[in-house]
Amino acid sequence: MNKLALTMSILGLLTLAACGGGAGGEVPVVGFLQITTNPTVDSAREGYLQALADAGFVDGETVHIILKDAQGDMSTAQLIARDFVSRRVDLIGTASTPALQAAMNATSEIPIVFSFVANPYLAGAGEAADRHSSNVAGVFTTSPVDRAMALVAEIMPGVHCVGTLYDPGEAFSEMYLEIAHETASELGLEWVEIMVTSSTDIVPGVQALKSREVEVILQIPGNLLDTGIDGEIKKASDLGIPLLSVHTDHVERGALAAIGWNFWQAGYDAGLVAVRVLHGGNPADIPFQPVEKEQLYVNAETAKLFDITIPPAVLKRADRVIGQEGS
Repeated sequence: MNKLALTMSILGLLTLAACGGGAGGEVPVVGFLQITTNPTVDSAREGYLQALADAGFVDGETVHIILKDAQGDMSTAQLIARDFVSRRVDLIGTASTPALQAAMNATSEIPIVFSFVANPYLAGAGEAADRHSSNVAGVFTTSPVDRAMALVAEIMPGVHCVGTLYDPGEAFSEMYLEIAHETASELGLEWVEIMVTSSTDIVPGVQALKSREVEVILQIPGNLLDTGIDGEIKKASDLGIPLLSVHTDHVERGALAAIGWNFWQAGYDAGLVAVRVLHGGNPADIPFQPVEKEQLYVNAETAKLFDITIPPAVLKRADRVIGQEGS
């Protein structure tokens, strides 16, 4: 389906869908927007909705939840956000930076509670945790790229060249690239970055990293790269390049290791903020919150595939070792 047909199809669905709540309705209405579908953003959404349910906001009973996926298209996200406003939903929940930006562009009045956002300040939501847009609150997840780079050096001390793919369309790519470059320099590593702008660029991008003599990929965050992670891991493996990440979900999909956040828990924490707002809390009075619990995952099967010995110190502090008996 081409982009125009997709947009028209979604517009038709939005027009036909019933609302059943909103301002003055019998139950509150929550519109939830995610920019795309991938393991990490889906985990954040699931945690968010679970927090609502645990607090008594059960879809179809005590709340009406409208779930929408923009399928990676910003214009569709903006269309969905405007539709939420026209329905007069009581709260807009978002997962990802583009989804938050679409919601903020659509309304400055309806409360917005975000999750899965790397940096709400770069997204335009405010200047500080307690100085932000009056209708916006949420939990942000700035990925620990610096600690992931240090993990690369710890697991593979003989490595000289590390690289990544990045999408310049992501609001936070420049921030992560700067952190990665500075940390690599501090560790005495050469850093290589290859730009991709669509899913079809990912496999050639990995090939370009190989041609630049990259020995290991440290994949920085990005919705496009998260969605295409399976293809990236497979191509890297075919070329003999192990991949590390800042999303622990990627380790389950074949990445060697990752330091990152539990995105389900981050989504749950954001959902608790949404509960506060649904109970009458003012988003302007709720500081932006960083996610706090960091996790380390290691894939012993991938390590064996690349003949890499994971240091005992890494295994000892790992929260999960995939492919290890009892894990």
